[in-house]
Formats: sequence, C-alpha cells, structure tokens
Amino acid sequence: INVVSKSAKETQGIYASGAAGTLLDEFGEIRYGGRIDKNIFFRVYGQEFKQKSAVLSGIAADTINNAWKSNQRGFRMDAFPTDKTSITLQGDSYDGDANSATSRTVTDGRNILARATHNFSDKSDLKVQLYYDHAFRESPNGASKFRYEIDTYDTDFHHSFPIANIHDVIWGSDSRFQQERKQ
Repeated sequence: INVVSKSAKETQGIYASGAAGTLLDEFGEIRYGGRIDKNIFFRVYGQEFKQKSAVLSGIAADTINNAWKSNQRGFRMDAFPTDKTSITLQGDSYDGDANSATSRTVTDGRNILARATHNFSDKSDLKVQLYYDHAFRESPNGASKFRYEIDTYDTDFHHSFPIANIHDVIWGSDSRFQQERKQ
C-alpha cells in the first residue's frame, strides 16, 4: 500500500476546521502536531461528519431516513535517528452508519502502518513496511441482512540503487494476506 502524506515534522501546531449547512448537519476536524524529542515528532487528529436526511421531491413533507455519519481519528509519529534514517508509525480508526429507505449500514475499521527507510545516497535507499487493516460492515436490518469483515496483512520491501550512473535498479518484494468473514 503506497500512500504518501506529510510527515509529523511538517504538521506541527494546531489546525481546526468546521462547517454546517442545510444538508450537511455538521463537519468538524482538529489536528495537533508536536515534538517529543529533537528527532521525534507526532500528530493526532479527529474528524466527525454528519449529513441530514434528504427531502425528496414529490414526497409529502416527510423525509426518507437516508442520513449518515462518520467519525475518524488517528495518529502519526516520525522519528529520525540519523540524518539518513527515518521510522514512521501511524494508525487510524473509524466508525459510522448510513441509512437508506429500507436499511441501515454500520461501518467500523482500523489500520496501523510501520515503515523504516534508510537512504544510502541521493539515488539509493532501502524501505521496509508492515501494514494491517481491519474493516467491518453490517446491515442488521432490511431485506438483505449481511455482515462482512476483512483483515489485510501486507509486507513490503524495496531497495533501489544506481549502476554505472546510467541505470537505476529497483527491486523488492511484497506479500499480502487477506482473511474474509461473511454472514
């Protein structure tokens, strides 16, 4: 899994945002980044999103219950033990639910990622990454009841280096294992 985001070192301080409207009930997020040591940085965040039920044209003043909401929170920590080595640990979790005219769906999940990178030079580096993700979805009511869970385990190894200043060699390996449960 290759997701690029800013390091915790680049997101220091506090950030907050919010919104509300006629259809959007509320949205809010807050993030705080700090320093533990001269070479260790962190950030934590939380978000909440709620959307009201939409009023459909032609339906007498009633609304169909299609409101939904989502919450997410997480952290990231970056350590730089040397000027050529970085270590990242980050994780997120979320939960929410969505309604339709006939059912309600509940979601839940979490993930964690650990990555170590060592730069041998401007053109040569070594990266090792481990990732775990758990996702859950359930519709406990309605005509088509179901429950679904999936766990994903991923490992990634990547090494790049130049040959004779005219070729770049990139090699590595990746493995992924997924375990599903359905009802």
